[in-house]
Amino acid sequence: HKHTKFLLILASLVFLSCSKEKDTAPARLYHTTTSYFNWYYNANELFKETINQIESQLKFDEQGFIQVVYYLTEDESQSYDNDFGDITKKNDAVLFKHPNGKIVDECRILNGKCWYYRGNYTAALQNFNYVIENYPDCKGLGDAYFYMAQSYYQMDNRVMAENIIRQNILENDTLELTDQTFGEMGLFLVRLQMEDEAYEKAEKTLIERLEFIKNPMRQLRSTFLLAQLQAENGDFTKSLLNYQDVAKKSNDYDLAFRAKLNIAKLYLKFQKESDKNSEVYKYLVKLLKDEKNEEYRDQIYYELAMLSLKQDDRPEAIDYLTQSIQFNVSNQEQKAKSYYKIGQIYFYDYQNYPQAQA
Repeated sequence: HKHTKFLLILASLVFLSCSKEKDTAPARLYHTTTSYFNWYYNANELFKETINQIESQLKFDEQGFIQVVYYLTEDESQSYDNDFGDITKKNDAVLFKHPNGKIVDECRILNGKCWYYRGNYTAALQNFNYVIENYPDCKGLGDAYFYMAQSYYQMDNRVMAENIIRQNILENDTLELTDQTFGEMGLFLVRLQMEDEAYEKAEKTLIERLEFIKNPMRQLRSTFLLAQLQAENGDFTKSLLNYQDVAKKSNDYDLAFRAKLNIAKLYLKFQKESDKNSEVYKYLVKLLKDEKNEEYRDQIYYELAMLSLKQDDRPEAIDYLTQSIQFNVSNQEQKAKSYYKIGQIYFYDYQNYPQAQA
């Protein structure tokens, strides 16, 4: 009984010494442990789940380069406002109840990320600035600078974003980045380089950073983007290998099919052989016969039409384009492309202006 009373008294003394105003070693340990397990861990897990939900909403743009990172519209941001609001509430509880814990900086950074995804870039910057000014040695400093740069970019201030990336991250020899931040920042740099049409530089950056992109879906989309860049830069072999890698590994069949279709486009673009014994014809016919591609038949027929045009077989091309329109289910963009291509053939090749207008 004496031992029990002693332990109760000791526990009471430790608890009393751990009020949120105390900055003793036992107090810091108490605040850090309690805030991490009670609040921050749950907030961080909810953040990951929410980001995964956002990533799963990403629609494949059939024109141009694939979008790897999903930038929410204003309306989309509002639909996730409650999720990100719950995360900031959990972190705010840490900041209020455990101000002397060692993860206050991490809570601030996570809050900043939430405000970033909610589209309130001013609030995001306030959190990142607070960490930078008050926690210069925190392990998440690179994350704070990176999201600060992205916030300015979203505010249409690309110059400021580039300055932060260059001065505070790339030229900062003392700053240590986590592998994840290193990879994600690579995607941001690639985005900027592609805006400048510096495709060779973008390809090099993506190759250097690809293995550090930890999100599985983002990594596959990044591999797809790399294949697109390599095709743009004229490297058929490397592009083909990366498209094949995506087609093999992707659990998202839409992405897998796009990779397969782009393989056909590679053959069509880079191989001289274009008759019905060619690899591209056999490949497209194989795709057409695959039941999983039923909803994509309009796009396959379109590529067969492009192959026929390469052979100067316009009647066959028109036939394939007609089938592309016939098998179109709901892809209005593809239907418009097929109608437009038929119109071009009649207008420029046959000078049949009434038929071109039809």
